[in-house]
Amino acid sequence: RILAQLAEAASTPQEREQWLKQQIDGIATATQANAYPNGVEELRKLEAEITQSSASSSLVPYVSYRRLLTDLYASRIHNSDPKKQQELQNWWSQQLQAFVQKYPQSEDAPDAMQQLAMSLELDGKIKEARNWYQQLASNYRDAPAAQRAVGALRRLGLVGQPLAISGNSLGGGRIDTTRLRGKVQLVIFWATWCQPC
Repeated sequence: RILAQLAEAASTPQEREQWLKQQIDGIATATQANAYPNGVEELRKLEAEITQSSASSSLVPYVSYRRLLTDLYASRIHNSDPKKQQELQNWWSQQLQAFVQKYPQSEDAPDAMQQLAMSLELDGKIKEARNWYQQLASNYRDAPAAQRAVGALRRLGLVGQPLAISGNSLGGGRIDTTRLRGKVQLVIFWATWCQPC
């Protein structure tokens, strides 16, 4: 409530937007942590108010994306019947695709596109996932999600191909899987900071 009052009292549009973003993020975070039971409805209300006051505002896709994430994580996953997971997966993919098509220039479009591609990939829809990864890598080159899309495309392209990995080994020297061609190789991904690994 305090953030809403600060947004209302803001002296510039930029200041108002800053306070509203903080309010939106606070509601989304609290709701996803099960600490704000009416959070999704609050976000829907804010989304409607912002859209009504300025449909072209960058706050519209901002609140819309956070409402989607909050709706998925807070309402649908916590209260979802495990038998309806496929239905939930389909709903999520549809919502993400609609968001990306409606707000392709929004700051959250690359993240939404990555979420969509990952969702499709997990659902076994590799051709569709590859298409979204390619669009992300091509259309949002400067976004961090684009680099992850390039990696996902490389990974998806490995099926049936030799895996070439090279670099420094922990014990000194170099590792180069191409020199081990024809031998069985086991690749385990881990990190030195990961104690359980």
